[in-house]
Amino acid sequence: MQYYDVSLPEEAKAIIRESLWVVPRDIAAKVRGQYPNVSAQQVYRAWAEFSQILWRRSDNQLESAKTLLTEMDLQQEVDIFEVGLVDGVTALAWGLKKVAHRLKGQIVEVAIDATCESLFIYLLCNLLIRLYFR
Repeated sequence: MQYYDVSLPEEAKAIIRESLWVVPRDIAAKVRGQYPNVSAQQVYRAWAEFSQILWRRSDNQLESAKTLLTEMDLQQEVDIFEVGLVDGVTALAWGLKKVAHRLKGQIVEVAIDATCESLFIYLLCNLLIRLYFR
């Protein structure tokens, strides 16, 4: 039985590291063009791992998001909203200024993905969207 080395070559890793702002599908096409034995899944996994330097600020997801949003707020890229909460609810609300500016007056409906099935969260997010895009 023949053994095939299925590890990601260092040169392929270098291509991925140099392309963190590129869509993973396009990175995979480039890498696979040079290394046909590398799978798209290998490229995606490596990209997901390497790109964490761009956004991961803490092992705690909420703290990481707050820190990143604070950094973006200092650069005036986001609006961070203060939200009133009920006991047991944790929320983080923000709006991307460039996106909001481009879409102002064009928004009809926005879908929201929340991690719990709370009517309160739905209503809160709906209110924030209406206030942000008016």
